[in-house]
Amino acid sequence: MTVRSRPHAIRMAIAALVAVAGSLIASPASSAQATVRAGTARATTGAATWPAPLWSTQLDFDDNGTAWSRASFAALKADGLTTAEIDMPWNTIEPERGTFSFGELDQELANASAAGMRLVLIFWYSGWGGSPASWVTSHEVNSSGAQGTAPAWWDPAARPAYAGYVTGTLKHVAGEAGYGGSVLDYGDLDAQWNDGSGNAGGWAQADVNEFHHVYLPHTYYTISRFNAANGTSYTAFAQVPAATPGQPLANVYQRFRVWSVRTVYQQLTARARAVTSGTPLYYYFGGHIGNGVAYANIPDVFFGLAR
Repeated sequence: MTVRSRPHAIRMAIAALVAVAGSLIASPASSAQATVRAGTARATTGAATWPAPLWSTQLDFDDNGTAWSRASFAALKADGLTTAEIDMPWNTIEPERGTFSFGELDQELANASAAGMRLVLIFWYSGWGGSPASWVTSHEVNSSGAQGTAPAWWDPAARPAYAGYVTGTLKHVAGEAGYGGSVLDYGDLDAQWNDGSGNAGGWAQADVNEFHHVYLPHTYYTISRFNAANGTSYTAFAQVPAATPGQPLANVYQRFRVWSVRTVYQQLTARARAVTSGTPLYYYFGGHIGNGVAYANIPDVFFGLAR
């Protein structure tokens, strides 16, 4: 059995632990007989319900092209694990937009359940094998103007397509005895706003359009308010530059990038919870945005999502 090393992320098991924990931990009726206790054995403190400890490892989606067997999961359980996290390849699950192929995933869920385990599905927007799907053609652009490999953050086709892939998959697995939750990722692996080549992304035309047409009006309401706050004299939001680090107004564009992380993850989280409110959601984060440590405190963003 090949166990893949985890990306350089820290898993945030926050959605299951604060504020809305009760709705996230309550196990669906169809999984009540599962041997694993991570979602069923609980201790209660006040109004919150807390899950039992989760002991897990990270696996490729399958075992060299074959569904992970019951024996494989049984071996993990014998080592004291309660779940296995599997890397979901978008292209395998949704080879064409709106056309899903769940056969292998269904077999793995059944095998895990039979062995007394549950699977936590890791959804990747980009960066892991099979993600993004081959039919996604968008590309992020870094601060130097070079094209990266990850899809643009605000691409009007890729972003809703990814949300549809995640929720379509969750609708299919919801209530399955072998399903134990999901890890929601967006961007390149766990490094939000990475262009896929190790550089800070966010300057694709779709991103700049969102900055001009949505973020600035949403934040400042009028161009006169923007000018008063930033000491400028623009006559329209479209004139405000998508400044790169070190340029004037770079702090304005960095705040937009932080807002973008919060906004997209809020949307994705809400859609996932609407489909599988009885199982936990987890997050990976790299601790920064686009490899720029001064850009934002990303843990705070994710803790905010869980409130």
